[in-house]
Amino acid sequence: MKQAILIFFLFIFTPNLCIAGDETQEILTKLDLTIRKKSRYHAERRQSIDSLQQIKQVVCGKALMNVYHELYKAYAHFQSDSALLYTKLLYAQAVKCEDQKMQEVALIKQSLTMGIMGTYHHSNAQLDSLKKIVTPEGQLQYMHVRRTIYGWLAEYTKALSDVQESYTTLTELYRDSILTLETDPISHAVCMADKEISQGNIRAAESLLTGIKEQAKGEQLAYTLYNMGTVKRHLGQTDSLVQYMARTAIHDIRRGVTEYIALQELAVALYERGDIERAYNYMVCAMEDATFCNARLRSIAIAEIYPIIDHAHQEVLNKESNARYMAVIAFATLTLMIICFAVYFYFESKRLRYARSQLYISNSRLENANRLLGEANADLKKLDNTKEKYITFYLNRCRSYIENMDEYRKDLLRLAKAGKQNDIVKQLKSGQYFDEEKQRFFNDFDTAFLDTHPNFVQHFNELLQPEHRITPPNGGHLTPELRIFALIRLGVKDIAEIAHFLNYSLPTIYNYRSRIHAIALYPKKEFEQRLMEI
Repeated sequence: MKQAILIFFLFIFTPNLCIAGDETQEILTKLDLTIRKKSRYHAERRQSIDSLQQIKQVVCGKALMNVYHELYKAYAHFQSDSALLYTKLLYAQAVKCEDQKMQEVALIKQSLTMGIMGTYHHSNAQLDSLKKIVTPEGQLQYMHVRRTIYGWLAEYTKALSDVQESYTTLTELYRDSILTLETDPISHAVCMADKEISQGNIRAAESLLTGIKEQAKGEQLAYTLYNMGTVKRHLGQTDSLVQYMARTAIHDIRRGVTEYIALQELAVALYERGDIERAYNYMVCAMEDATFCNARLRSIAIAEIYPIIDHAHQEVLNKESNARYMAVIAFATLTLMIICFAVYFYFESKRLRYARSQLYISNSRLENANRLLGEANADLKKLDNTKEKYITFYLNRCRSYIENMDEYRKDLLRLAKAGKQNDIVKQLKSGQYFDEEKQRFFNDFDTAFLDTHPNFVQHFNELLQPEHRITPPNGGHLTPELRIFALIRLGVKDIAEIAHFLNYSLPTIYNYRSRIHAIALYPKKEFEQRLMEI
């Protein structure tokens, strides 16, 4: 998904990106880096110039003449105005030193510099004045400048075919003269390759240049690479053309040169391939350097093609701007949708969390209700068991009482049959039997009550003052006070019923209750309420 998005944005923002081989892209990337470092290469050349300027202040005579010559070479193809100045200073110092050779060099270099600046009339006039007096040592250099000036004029007058043809003829004549004078094999091969190209012998030129490109250095390497790029153009090998022109531009820029042609021709080639962004950047760089150098011909050539590339570049920028605008709208829409979904999911998740919490509470309540129901069922079952137990118990108790009464009757009947009237009267007057039955009844009541309310005594004492708490003499039975309040706990609240049930008088019941209320921790009403909660 991420790769698809990346490809989408690359497609939007670089619609005219040309697809080239890895080697071509690598050399163009290298050129981009070189252009970004251009100011550093210029600074290195200025540093060299500053060093010569310092030396100039402390030397004189021929040493000063040599410094002027070095300053010219430092400014040549870098800043034409300064280069022209130092050719004039060089000539003046050579006249002072009576150095004919250096005077000739100064005038030839002056002519070349004026040609760079576009003053071809003055340049040719000066060269014409030197034509008959140039020394054999200066002939080769003179021919090179002549060939260069006429070559520029041929390029400058290309709109006038007749004029251009005459300048082209002169260019070829001086190039042939160079070939007869040049002794350096590499320079000779470069010049010969230039001739072969002009005559359409492209393969021959390619063979010559291939043989020397590994040995060429400095300006020779720049000419070799540029001519090789020209060969590749004629052969229709676009990738190789771009590579060689890029290598030439890198070589020029690293030498601190600002008067060159390779970079602007590379820009044209890239424009034709559809790489508008690079073509525009390279043309801007070439224009800046040509203006800085005051190289008129280069500026004119750039001015012819720059508007076309600039217009194409503006169209690309407009397309990219529109694409970015659409992308921003799409992104904003997508962001808004994401925010809406996020808000929706937030509230939905919040609602779900609330529902889950309510469900959890409901489940907890249900579990608690189930637990209470289970406990209630257990209590009911226990109550049923207790009820059955005590029904059985009191049935047995009643049967036992009936049996005891029957035994008591039989005892009295035996005494009557035996004529023991006095014993009968004595036994009837005795309350021992009834006392025993009453105590047996109380014991059964205590046992049954404590069985159903095992913690009654403990909780009842918690309602009383600590020093007045009641401790039954026998743990399995109740005291009269406890028995009274046990009946109240069972719901028997009528004093007469309690007195009848326990066989106590009403005052006795009142006395027991009053004494307990007197030692209780709570008022009467609250005491009895808490009693019912035991």
